[in-house]
Amino acid sequence: MWIGGCSLCCFLKSTIISFVLLTLSIMQTVSADPWEITRSSIKLGRRLGEGFFGVVYQGLYNNTPVAVKTLRHGTMDPRDFLKEAQIMKTMEHPNLIQLLAVCTEEPIYIITELMKNGSLLDYLKVRVGRLHLNDQIEMAAQVASGMAYLEMKKYIHRDLAARNVLVGENNVYKVADFGLARVLQAPPNQTNLYYIPVGKAIFPLRWTAPEAIANEKFTIKCDVWSFGILLYEIMTFGEMPYPDMNNSQVKQRVPNGYRMPRPVDPYCSQDMYKIMLDCWNGNKNDRPTFEALKMSLRNVRG
Repeated sequence: MWIGGCSLCCFLKSTIISFVLLTLSIMQTVSADPWEITRSSIKLGRRLGEGFFGVVYQGLYNNTPVAVKTLRHGTMDPRDFLKEAQIMKTMEHPNLIQLLAVCTEEPIYIITELMKNGSLLDYLKVRVGRLHLNDQIEMAAQVASGMAYLEMKKYIHRDLAARNVLVGENNVYKVADFGLARVLQAPPNQTNLYYIPVGKAIFPLRWTAPEAIANEKFTIKCDVWSFGILLYEIMTFGEMPYPDMNNSQVKQRVPNGYRMPRPVDPYCSQDMYKIMLDCWNGNKNDRPTFEALKMSLRNVRG
């Protein structure tokens, strides 16, 4: 059937507009992220703490108490964070902190479940002499369980330390900040007790495996090394690793074979110290898996 030039033009124009509108609708549906929330949906409460990359607040989201990590401008590329957030959303384990929502407008908000007893580092420091070895073994075993899950998923934490383990009620311990360490960048003109620049990257030197410092490449075996340092923190009630050494000495001596001595009795058994040394094996391939560490810790007796 013949259609006049004007009619054909109007027909094509209408068809094109309908196609564009349908395409935009589909794109909007596909790109919609159920984890994304508006800043107005979060009510910030008291300040819980401040780290190198931002401030953590207690907040209220859907009438539920939550933790809100606010990231300083310039500490990460939002595109990198979105990639990591996608992975974080797939992580579900009783010993990993649960991501609840994100707000990707800068400054970025990361909303997680609230752990009422704060960081393991602070928790340890106020309980010197009040915990038994079995309590400390339980902390370590739960962290190892969470890390074994990451290991199974072929994922790397990169910043495992007592400050990044959170304590809930009923002696529950959860690894936090997994997925963030690889995308965070050092804020300009800032210094910190834990992180130092190495090349173009920034590392928690005292927790980082020597090979990662040397080549700036991480594997799950680097996390195993860090877990050994975390065990030292647990056994010393939050003492800074390598307490008698400055950063330059740590960077020079550890790759050459120096290892921290066993913490003073009665807080650290020989069995626990052996697990630490296994984690600090100079050959990364000879370090245990987190699954093996979880089993070893269950067999340690206080």
